[in-house]
Order: sequence, then C-alpha cells, then structure tokens
Amino acid sequence: MLRLLERQRALLSSGKLLVVDPPADYVRWFTQLDGASGVCLNWSAAQEVEGTGAWGFGGLPSTPLADHAIVFQPKARDRLELLLQIAADGTGAKAPVFLIGENRAGIKSEMRRLPLYLDGVKKVDAAAHAVIYSGQSRQVEAAPNALEAFRSKSRYEIAGLNIDVASYPGVFGHNGLDAGTRLLLENTAPSEGKILDYGCGSGVIAAWMLASNTDSEVDCLDCDALAVAATHATLVANGVENRARVFAGDRLDHRTAKYDLIISNPPFHTGIRRDLTIVQRLLEVAPGHLRRGGKIQLVANVHLPYPKLLDKGYEWRVLTDNHKYRIYEASPK
Repeated sequence: MLRLLERQRALLSSGKLLVVDPPADYVRWFTQLDGASGVCLNWSAAQEVEGTGAWGFGGLPSTPLADHAIVFQPKARDRLELLLQIAADGTGAKAPVFLIGENRAGIKSEMRRLPLYLDGVKKVDAAAHAVIYSGQSRQVEAAPNALEAFRSKSRYEIAGLNIDVASYPGVFGHNGLDAGTRLLLENTAPSEGKILDYGCGSGVIAAWMLASNTDSEVDCLDCDALAVAATHATLVANGVENRARVFAGDRLDHRTAKYDLIISNPPFHTGIRRDLTIVQRLLEVAPGHLRRGGKIQLVANVHLPYPKLLDKGYEWRVLTDNHKYRIYEASPK
C-alpha cells in the first residue's frame, strides 16, 4: 500500500488529513505530511507517535477538524461503519473520505458497501495489489458520543453464572460468546489471588473470574482500544470493576504484576495471516510474571502447534479436548 500512498501524496496533502486506524507500519509515513492527525485503535501503532498531540489512541485527537480523512480497511468487516463514523466526526461537513486496503484482504468487495455510508463513491487509484476508494461524508456536523451507538450489550450464562458483556465491532467475540472461551471457562476452577486476562477482548473472562471468586483480582491487557473500552464497560456492568485494572498494550511490562494465574484465548492472526508471535512472546516472558506455583491456562484450536511451543519451557497437560478446541494448563519448568 505504500506505493499507492506515495502516488497519491499530493491528493492526501491538499489540506488537513485525518488518518483513521493505520497499521503500525504506516503511521510514520503520515507524520511526514503537514497537518496530518490520526486515530490509532492499535496500541503498537499508537506507540509510533506517542506524545504527539495530533494523534489519539482510541479517540479523536484534540486538534481542529480535518478537511478530509483516510480510513484503513479493517480486518473485521463489521468495524468499517464505525471507522467511517470516526472519520465523519473528525472532519468538516460533507468532507471527502478515502478508504484504502489490499486486494487479498477483500478491499474490492467494500466498493459495494461504501454507498451505504458515503455519497459519490468511486475508485481513485489502484497499485501494488491495493486500492483507494473515495466518497463524501453524509454527516453535516460532528455527532457527540456517536461511538456509543456501536456498543452492544449481551448476557451469557457460563458455568452457572450470568455475565453481562459489552462489546464493539471488531472486538473478539463481538457477535457472540466464542466457543473456545466458553470451553475455557467451563473447565477452569474459580481462582483466588492475582490473575491476568491476556488479550482480554470484551472482558468476559475477567468478569467471570471475578464473579466466580470474590478473593480474586484481575489485570486485563489488550492492544485494541475498543477492546479496552469494552472490558471497562463489562467490568462495570457486572459490578466488579473495583477489583480489576485494564491496560492497553501487547506485552507484559513493568505495569503488570506477578500472577497466580495467566489465562488467555490468544489471537493467532495478524491481519489475515496466521501468526503465533503473540502466544510465543507470552510464553517466553510469562515465567518472570508468575508467582511460585503460578500457572498459565490457554485455549487454542487443536490444529495449532501449542504442544511444540509449550515443550520449550513448561510442564503442561491438556485439561480438555472437544476435537475443535483444546485447553492447556502449564507451569514453568
């Protein structure tokens, strides 16, 4: 996509540009443009411009309205409308809005959906297996708290407990309780002590752990700004927020404590590619964040090579296997 952006540099530079949800690899390119500002929903992308007032994590920056906006095609198709709303809120009346994405991620199919949200949709350019479309925002003025309209609320019965869950489009499990997460919780004993929900998503694991044992405390970690917001809302909905902390990030660091249990349904994709980097990094550093006798519990699709990863530094066992998902419990050697 970089080649395509370079070809359209003059167009994107003709006024104040708002960049919505850029991948970390592209943030620095936009900082070269005078007057560019942005909204990062991914923590890694936000770190590229940390301390820059023109960029916000999870919300619009405190800058004047932009003249036009560019939105990066989201991995989760149901997040597109939300990103276009962010673009509309951060630009002037009926401003031009661009959408960029890769062919292999299905950008061409978005051409059929864009007229639902933008007027005058057309293809601007295509190069290097990527496309830019453009349209005009229908919004006349910024809509306060518009993102709240995208928050969903659900209730799930999990192992005898009713858990209220808040979510936003693109957050893992947004369209229903993930079957792997349900299997994990149904095979996890209520735990006391300090717990880390790694990759917390909507916060359902954290809320269940807190509701199942009043002697537990949970830290929640996720790299997605909307997952962080959803987890906050889920904890409040279940009245357990006073025993939890929520962090934005993609790794364990000085903010996180030592834990009796690290529990996770870790992602195994980056974009559309299978990527085990997240769980590999977790397994590498987790021993330094576990108390004596502490354990890790993970759920994974059975085809993923978790046994090979766990053999490198853990004693482990399978708690249950339903031929689609497998629950692993591991302790450092």
